[in-house]
Amino acid sequence: MDNYNNLKLSSCKELNAKADTRRVFHHLEQRYLLPEARFMAYSLLSSKSIPQNITENVIHQALMLGFVNGEPVDEMTFRALFEAVTLNPSFQVVSPMFSMMNYSSSWVS
Repeated sequence: MDNYNNLKLSSCKELNAKADTRRVFHHLEQRYLLPEARFMAYSLLSSKSIPQNITENVIHQALMLGFVNGEPVDEMTFRALFEAVTLNPSFQVVSPMFSMMNYSSSWVS
């Protein structure tokens, strides 16, 4: 959690200007992550102070949680998932149904 709190948050425009690449959120990620949660994810990815695989795992766990609950994940829940994954990288929100679904995000240069 401290890693995220230490990030300097700036506007989306500034983050886009600083980033070498831009992550495109899959439509399921857009559906199950509220804009504030997506902004936090993008901030973590743009800062490059957190390994990309950790942030991607948090996004994946948030997506699974949103899917299982049928509601989008808010920023506070995303922060809790971030803390859980950073403390235990093998942390998983388990959903057998979701594992059968196929989705992938995209990176654009």
